[in-house]
Amino acid sequence: MPLVLSRALKLVAVTGLALAIFPSAQATTSVNIGVVYDAGGRGDRSFNDAAALGVDATRKSLKLDQFALREVVALSDDFDRENRIEFLIKAGYSIVICVGPNFATAVKYMAEKYPEAQLSIIGSKTVDSINVASMAFDNSEESFLAGAYAAGISKSAKVGFITSNTDLYKDSDGSNFTLGAKLINPKVKVYQKASTLNANIDAQSIISDGVDVIFSNWNHDAQVLNQVFSANRAKKNIKYIGKSPAQYFLSKNDSIAAIINDRFDYAVSDIIKASVAGNTLTDVINDKNGIYGKLYGLGNNGFDVILKNSNPAGKIALAKAKSALSNKGVNLIN
Repeated sequence: MPLVLSRALKLVAVTGLALAIFPSAQATTSVNIGVVYDAGGRGDRSFNDAAALGVDATRKSLKLDQFALREVVALSDDFDRENRIEFLIKAGYSIVICVGPNFATAVKYMAEKYPEAQLSIIGSKTVDSINVASMAFDNSEESFLAGAYAAGISKSAKVGFITSNTDLYKDSDGSNFTLGAKLINPKVKVYQKASTLNANIDAQSIISDGVDVIFSNWNHDAQVLNQVFSANRAKKNIKYIGKSPAQYFLSKNDSIAAIINDRFDYAVSDIIKASVAGNTLTDVINDKNGIYGKLYGLGNNGFDVILKNSNPAGKIALAKAKSALSNKGVNLIN
């Protein structure tokens, strides 16, 4: 069934797994919200910190001092993620919000084990359970814009895209990156690699081919960025387009041309607000596979494209690509 939350909340303050309940005189309801952060919790400079911004902002804007909102932190394995989710389900939490795509396996398992539970996952559109609200980001639009910007700033007319070989969307993301690049420069050459856990060789390969702009949407690719830095120390002048909050290691180095920033804070805020208001979040994300929730894209400010330099050609290219998306002048591959 769709996510429906219609009961009110009472305040719960949480530290670790300890639960402190404020006087019920301040509360009029019984809906509790659980948030499960991935390994590292607050302070990770990645998914968790981005989500925590949404938790804190929503708590303040809605004056949720009287509502239940419990936060726990999982370890970096599916077994522990499942245990944390199950703990909150058994404790009676009305919805359990799981932060980051690493929760996909655990969320699916728990959703099937507890079909009456209401779950949400932030940053994934792979969980096809009816009781899961997927708060996902439009990889297709992001890859398209990255391709356009890459082609706009490339001096060699050779651009590269690197993702994980386990990425469910690697084929469509690569195709949309190419669409964006070709929109700006039909003669641009696009080099694509789907890497294993070691992307050093693939990054070196496309740099050797003459690529001077690389986009990577893989959250383990500090290796790619290190190869960019290494090449630039040898006067290659390679530019990098990355993803945030996944790539927490992105710096202010001149090699960084742009960062595509998924607004995890918006997604967390939206699901909490829906829970408090008793509304549903059941937009169709993938009707064929039965995935519902909310998809964040250019139209609803679901991600930012943060430019780290003032390249005029890049800005023009990005504006052209955004216009094509807004005016439905391009058919993306999903």
